Amino acid sequence: WKGCPALWAADRDPAGFAWLEGGRGEAGVFAFERRGAGQRVLALFQFGGRPLAWRCPAGMRLRPLFTADGGPAPAVQNGVLLLPAFGGWCWELH
Repeated sequence: WKGCPALWAADRDPAGFAWLEGGRGEAGVFAFERRGAGQRVLALFQFGGRPLAWRCPAGMRLRPLFTADGGPAPAVQNGVLLLPAFGGWCWELH
């Protein structure tokens, strides 16, 4: 948390937060970007009961930061994240 200033540095600034996806029907995918102190972070949560593919916005390069369960981050293939059911992940954006 302390080593990831994008999650807290711009809490009072609307430019520090942007929704990327807010529920996608039955899939239950929520994604947002946090920005602050020169860092950008993608937070992604999948509440659906089945694995699914989520396409990253164009040009987004990801470096895994942490996962909700401490396991490995989902694989990225050709700009698509292969998300297992019921999980949460954070990546640093470049």
